[in-house]
Amino acid sequence: MTLIDAGWATATGPRPDNQDRAAVSSRWAVVSDGAGGHRGGALAAQLTVDAVVARLSSPDEPLDAGTVCRAACDAQAAVRARRATDPDVASMVATLTMVVARAVDPIGSTWSLVDVGDSPAWLLASGRLRRLSEEDNVAAELVRAGTISRAEARHHPGRHVITRAVGSDATVDASPTTVALRPGDALVLASDGIEVVDEATMVAVMSGAPTASDAARRLVDAALARGATDNVTVAVLRHRADAAAALDGDRAPGGAGG
Repeated sequence: MTLIDAGWATATGPRPDNQDRAAVSSRWAVVSDGAGGHRGGALAAQLTVDAVVARLSSPDEPLDAGTVCRAACDAQAAVRARRATDPDVASMVATLTMVVARAVDPIGSTWSLVDVGDSPAWLLASGRLRRLSEEDNVAAELVRAGTISRAEARHHPGRHVITRAVGSDATVDASPTTVALRPGDALVLASDGIEVVDEATMVAVMSGAPTASDAARRLVDAALARGATDNVTVAVLRHRADAAAALDGDRAPGGAGG
């Protein structure tokens, strides 16, 4: 059986085009939000996701922290190379938030998380949502400096000005952090269009969704219903709550396992 339930959803919202990109499997997920004009933003996000997926899907790559770092560097190289050869997209950049499962078994899973930019990631555990990522934008920098409050940051124009992104500098800092999931826990990755949904609503939506795909779609719909002003993309990875029990059933005499 698959121990990790995975799904994602996206919506253009009120924008003329969707510059978000995402991809998921039962062992990894990636979300990217592009910036740099009509063509550039979408292209930067697509290059980022394509490079990450190519690395993580390679049969020669172990899914470990080193591969996570190499995937981020691949994305950086792809965006920088295209910027250097195409003047029309010379200023394009993209966010990158990805998680990769280093180990998965019925009683838990261990993941590596990398985030560059301001596409958020959360851990939902025991009915509580904990933010895992730090925002790399002007408003967040002002909050960390003590210049404005978190409440003020929600409406500050600097929340849409990212200070660190794939493609912006010669190198990218891809230092991963470790996240542990127990059965029933979930990881949520999103573009910043989700910001109109408060965390209590996110918990309620996630708790009521039967599958990861349902959870992702319902979160996107919640953002649209609350007046999202940007594209909205959500990826969900949930460690199945029934994983251990199902495995025990497979192993029991007369079980379905073979």
